[in-house]
Amino acid sequence: MRADRLLGITLILLEKERVSASYLAKTFEVSTRTIYRDVESLSMAGVPVFSTPGVGGGIRIMPGFKLERGMFTNDDLSTMIMALAGLKDIVSQDVLASVEAKLRSLIPAQHAPYVQLKANCVRIDRSPWICNRDFDDYLALIREALNNRNPVRITYVNLRGEESRRVVEPHQIVFKNGAPYVYGWCRKRRAFRLFKLSRILDLQVMGETFDFREMPAAELDGTPYAQELQETISLRIRRSLAERVLDYCPYERFAPDGDDHYLVSFPFIDRDYYYDLLLFFGEDCEVLEPPSVRKKMAGKLERLSKRYAEASSTRNLSGCT
Repeated sequence: MRADRLLGITLILLEKERVSASYLAKTFEVSTRTIYRDVESLSMAGVPVFSTPGVGGGIRIMPGFKLERGMFTNDDLSTMIMALAGLKDIVSQDVLASVEAKLRSLIPAQHAPYVQLKANCVRIDRSPWICNRDFDDYLALIREALNNRNPVRITYVNLRGEESRRVVEPHQIVFKNGAPYVYGWCRKRRAFRLFKLSRILDLQVMGETFDFREMPAAELDGTPYAQELQETISLRIRRSLAERVLDYCPYERFAPDGDDHYLVSFPFIDRDYYYDLLLFFGEDCEVLEPPSVRKKMAGKLERLSKRYAEASSTRNLSGCT
């Protein structure tokens, strides 16, 4: 949101003597042209901010400037407080508390209840319902590396389960589908790569520094890929399973089948992930069409059954000796 960005730029300029437009562009994930437009908007709003070209130049704010109440409406302030709450996983608590305190100091006392009510309208919590892993330590190290421009050395496991050692120059922390990633320049691949934190086995901040590179936007939209490969399969599920299937398929694709079942036109890609998803749905889900998917599911279930039967037989034999 632009109001958040304008406030963020102002707070950074109040904290630092001088910053470059490229630094602000990377911080807020916009172009340098957008940053210069924002600087112009701040200047027109009465914030004494200016830019100087050349070596030793950059964007500055007049010494002694302080934020004033009249700069923001109550809706602006509630929106920014709401946005701050969504950053608790990626910004240190001390920084968040400091920024929020500064924002709240701008709220007239008689308007504080209204601003708080508006700010409470949305709550952002990226943590899963059941948390088996805590990434706070990794996130703190990556924030430190980003702030100090330190590369990180990681041990990474790819989709095939292969381990590799990488040196990464972190440029961005990304949250996608509730999972944290670090996006940065991989020295091994000599290209920008996206690394999922859950696949990082070890992470160490290195002592050297690096210069930020021109960063292409991370490819985070899998829709074109999915549309190219996606097909529709027919499932028959128990009604009790609907709440789980609805996480992956809209209700418009559900058709009642008697009192206890639905027929579902389910979006599907012929990849292991989607077969694993069907197994996740459990015994209350049956693939009806097409025959090829039904046959593959039957084969997977047969192999699973055989594996568990063999394991049970081995345990029973060892128990008899």
